Amino acid sequence: MSTTLPSPKFRDGAKRLLAGSLQTHTIAVAAESIPVQWGDFFALDVPEIHTASVTYGVVIRADDETMDYMCAIEVPSFDGVRSPHRETLPAARYVVFTIDGLEHIGEQWSAIYASWLPTSGYNLAKSPAFERYDDRYDPESETGPIELWVPVEPVS
Repeated sequence: MSTTLPSPKFRDGAKRLLAGSLQTHTIAVAAESIPVQWGDFFALDVPEIHTASVTYGVVIRADDETMDYMCAIEVPSFDGVRSPHRETLPAARYVVFTIDGLEHIGEQWSAIYASWLPTSGYNLAKSPAFERYDDRYDPESETGPIELWVPVEPVS
């Protein structure tokens, strides 16, 4: 089955300071283990997590077998934030796909890298890709808009 991607938009992303939790997942079982990480993230004793209107799922590193995934919120400064992991995302150019819900997120990520990127005129840039969840997303039903941000640079 072919996955149809929504029309992409290009955005310049500002530098982001992210605080949260980082775990390494085996790609084969990431669809089961990442939701557990999100549950653990929301249980952390970090007050900022419970007042944030936007959360991020960040792929810090990935290869064919494993990925380092961060559940995070954006913070104005790392001062006084008691999170287990902190990451600074540099400013970058992104292609953004807005999808509806989690049901096919793995297939949509795969389609971006396997189908869209090779024919786009862009290369993957050296910055983490991420999912952006705002207050329209319902984590209980796993429905609502999710933005998939992929760092890109023009093919030279």
